Amino acid sequence: MPRLRINRSVLNDYMAAEGIRSRNALAKRMGVNSATVYRVLSGSQAPGERFYLGLKTAFPGRSMDDLLVKQ
Repeated sequence: MPRLRINRSVLNDYMAAEGIRSRNALAKRMGVNSATVYRVLSGSQAPGERFYLGLKTAFPGRSMDDLLVKQ
C-alpha cells in the first residue's frame, strides 16, 4: 500500500490563505500535538487518521487530493 505524504507547497498555500502562520498554530487548528505536525512534515512519521481529520478541520472546503501525495 502506498504511503502518503503532505505536499508542503500546497500546505503552505493553504496555511497562508487561512492566516495560519506557524506549525504550532496549524497543530492547534488541527487539534493535534505540534510534535506530530513536525514529525509528519519532516517525513519521520506517516500521517494517520486523526492527522487527516485535523487537516479537514483546519482547511474546510479545500481539496485534500491536492494536499496528499502518494510516495
